[in-house]
Amino acid sequence: MRQANERLQQHEAETRKLALIAERTDNAVVLTDATGKVVWVNAGFTRLTGYTLDETIGKKPGLLLQGTETDPATVRYMHEQLSKGEGFKAQIINYSKTGRKYWLATEVQPIRNEAGEILNFMAIQSDITERKNSETLLLETSTLQRAMLEGAGSPPASSHLPAPFCWPEKLAACPPPDREWQNLPS
Repeated sequence: MRQANERLQQHEAETRKLALIAERTDNAVVLTDATGKVVWVNAGFTRLTGYTLDETIGKKPGLLLQGTETDPATVRYMHEQLSKGEGFKAQIINYSKTGRKYWLATEVQPIRNEAGEILNFMAIQSDITERKNSETLLLETSTLQRAMLEGAGSPPASSHLPAPFCWPEKLAACPPPDREWQNLPS
């Protein structure tokens, strides 16, 4: 009996520690039942989405958070994984209570009992909007630069470049070098 009480106290202490960690993390943490309905969210979830536990309890997160720019293929993938009882990672566009669009990296894992039956799903979610916006800006800038360079046909004018200038990928079509430009001062 004494050992059972000690194990119970250790389990309760561990549970309190885990609850404290989940409550204080900047990440959103969501706990659903086996059918995917919210049973608990942390303060990080409320900060990210604007929804409180009272507003989300008993609801499916996707119904509250997904919107017009949410990728249907990603939603299908998430539903398929949940229906198979498997964990997954995904990146998805969600919307806060105020309508603010944000990118979310989410990892979802099933929580099973000793018999292997799913009791809950746990999701840990991070706002990756800034990273996604930076990636988009970098891609757009790179594409614009490439288009400008390809459209120009030659690099900006410089007295230190041969004329005509040939792009490295088009060297085979370039005329032979002119001796005059090879001896330019550096």
